[in-house]
Amino acid sequence: MNPLIEAVISSCHRRFRFLRLGLLALASCLLLHSGFHIPVYGQSEADPAAVEQPSEEGIPTADPAAGKQPSEADTSADSPPPSATNGEAPMVKAAPPGQYVLEFNRSPVVQDRLRFEGIYDEARLWFTRPRDWEAQSVKVQLRYRHSAALYATRSNMTVLVNGTSIGSVPLNRKQGELGNAIFEIPSHLIRDYNEVVVAALQNNSPTCTQDPFDPSLWSEVLPDSKLVFDFIPKPVTLDFQQYPASKRATDRVRRSWAPLSSRRRLPSG
Repeated sequence: MNPLIEAVISSCHRRFRFLRLGLLALASCLLLHSGFHIPVYGQSEADPAAVEQPSEEGIPTADPAAGKQPSEADTSADSPPPSATNGEAPMVKAAPPGQYVLEFNRSPVVQDRLRFEGIYDEARLWFTRPRDWEAQSVKVQLRYRHSAALYATRSNMTVLVNGTSIGSVPLNRKQGELGNAIFEIPSHLIRDYNEVVVAALQNNSPTCTQDPFDPSLWSEVLPDSKLVFDFIPKPVTLDFQQYPASKRATDRVRRSWAPLSSRRRLPSG
């Protein structure tokens, strides 16, 4: 065949191929633009007659009361007792009665001893009572020693709690002898914050001590002296309405567990 004719035929075939591709693309665009959809049948559109219907035997019947919402009358039987829902905070059962010993050496000022010098000297110590304690009895147990030069009838050691004297003891021990005195604190004197004053009156003459700074005028309270609490714990109320607590309330709770503290007053002539 003539090469020229072959070239013309090949060119026509290529043109027809591009034309067919263009027509197919145009037809696709027209279908999409016209909104024509091809239906697709899923399983839900199958012939109902072709689906096997289960038999009624062996199928549990639904309880009509199972899906019913519980009424107010039904829930009242399962509700907690009125004591827990009437606005009152729940209570924690109180612990059994106990005893707590607070030794003087917990104060940084006492250290090895609490020393009194001169004619009159005193020491003030503070302790706190936890709010959930009901004090049954509180005792102050003093262990002390003093100078043998003190005149017994004019020298004594007195203990005061919150400004009320609870007893005194004469300083009449011999040289090197230790004294032991127990003072009962009336329960009505105990507060949340308490002050104990130990005052020493010391004289080395039956009439009048000439030198108020005489080094022989001394007495000491030993660090193993203590406060003994017999208490009954109170029930604890779980009340979180004030949570988180204010800084003032937090400081108040922290102070209620503070250790024994003390402050000395300089001896006077």
